[in-house]
Amino acid sequence: MQRHQSYKFELDPNDVTTSLLKKHVGARRFVWNWALARRKEMFEKNEGKDKFSNYIEDSKFLNSLKQEQFPWMY
Repeated sequence: MQRHQSYKFELDPNDVTTSLLKKHVGARRFVWNWALARRKEMFEKNEGKDKFSNYIEDSKFLNSLKQEQFPWMY
């Protein structure tokens, strides 16, 4: 008989860590919505005929904009 074992861990962050976690989640949410809006815009311009951008293309484009438009992401 095979036995499975699991572990549970609970985070107990202090105030500084909580603030950093919230900033990370907010930045992640921003990037997701930014990429989604960019893909929707590309789809509407091309009427769905061309391929969508992929993660690598989006990442390179966002990194090129980050220094001027989104310095808070650093």
